[in-house]
Amino acid sequence: MPATSERTDIYDKLGRALKLPAGKLAGLADLQRGQELKLRTVARESNRSYKQMRVAVLEFLDADVFNITPESCIAFLDPLIVSWDIDLASFSLEIALNSRVAPGRLKRFEFIEREARGTSVHEPGLRAFLKDRSLSGDATPEEIEFLSSPNPSWAI
Repeated sequence: MPATSERTDIYDKLGRALKLPAGKLAGLADLQRGQELKLRTVARESNRSYKQMRVAVLEFLDADVFNITPESCIAFLDPLIVSWDIDLASFSLEIALNSRVAPGRLKRFEFIEREARGTSVHEPGLRAFLKDRSLSGDATPEEIEFLSSPNPSWAI
């Protein structure tokens, strides 16, 4: 870990050599120390060594969406989450976070379905079709409603 920010003799000299504003390097060192201390807490919470936790976090961060494993998600998220509850009727998810490693105590995520506002908005092609009577003149109201639906069954 970097030296504490109280070691102004080191940070002041390095900061001047790097032409940084006064106190900038000490502030960055404090941020790094805080992150390392938090990672050590996460390691303890998950019964891992600091080095094991660093490897798990780096593997998680290096993975892409096609190669992420459940194990890497568990290693990363398990120490952060105390409990969670999902309501399948409303698709709401309530997560209690571990206060020793995550800010805030309770997070809630919800899926909310709402009616569309105002009149339906037609795609430009459909608007042109409806304006041109030679094309849409004999279309029934049911056909126009079908074509106007936001997710018609024939759309790809």
